[in-house]
Amino acid sequence: MKKLSVLIPASLLALPLFAQQQPAPATPAPPAPTIEEYEPKAMLVVPKTTVPRAKYPFIDIHTHQRDVSKLDSLLKDMDSINMKIMLSSPVRGSFGERTKRFLDGIKAHPQSARFASMTNIDMNGIGSPDYGQRAAAQLEQDIKEGAIGVKVWKDFGMQQKDVNGKRVPVDDPRLDPVWDVCAKYKIPVMIHTADPKPLYDPMDKYNERWLELKLRPNRGEAGTGLTWDQVIG
Repeated sequence: MKKLSVLIPASLLALPLFAQQQPAPATPAPPAPTIEEYEPKAMLVVPKTTVPRAKYPFIDIHTHQRDVSKLDSLLKDMDSINMKIMLSSPVRGSFGERTKRFLDGIKAHPQSARFASMTNIDMNGIGSPDYGQRAAAQLEQDIKEGAIGVKVWKDFGMQQKDVNGKRVPVDDPRLDPVWDVCAKYKIPVMIHTADPKPLYDPMDKYNERWLELKLRPNRGEAGTGLTWDQVIG
């Protein structure tokens, strides 16, 4: 009986071995984080120095404390960090009786010398007859009560409107009597007006505050009809 010889290509013989040597499927890469999620850990290793208390006594001129019932607890915090004097700079709406009430509370405290307060301008009724004189008289009274300066918030020049609904620019001459009082008593005026310029620019890849605008869209001023130059100029 004749034997039948079967020739099997070597490539077929190697198939089982080749199949065993195939690498396992790669694990899919995790999705790339969004810019909002991106929070890298710094690789720089440097000594950390914690300074819980100032070496020298200092004055804080930018606080918003208006509750005289908290003066004692504030003093404990001030002493712990070596704050000598705290100056309250109210955001807005603190003039007249509200300012007097806070100043009276300071005066009645045994350590009254460690507290001071600014006041605000009465912005109500800009454009009405004798507004400038009325607002100036109120400021002068606040100064006589003990206010040592004026704080002006950023809505002045941006959102503040007159009696006709028009925006009031920061150099509006109707407030000249108010500034004359400041000059008369030589008191400082701390004005916070406008926002950083990029917040007025288009929200595109060139805007250095793109992420801020993405996370807090209400901060954007582009499209409001105002430019940074209009407000700050």
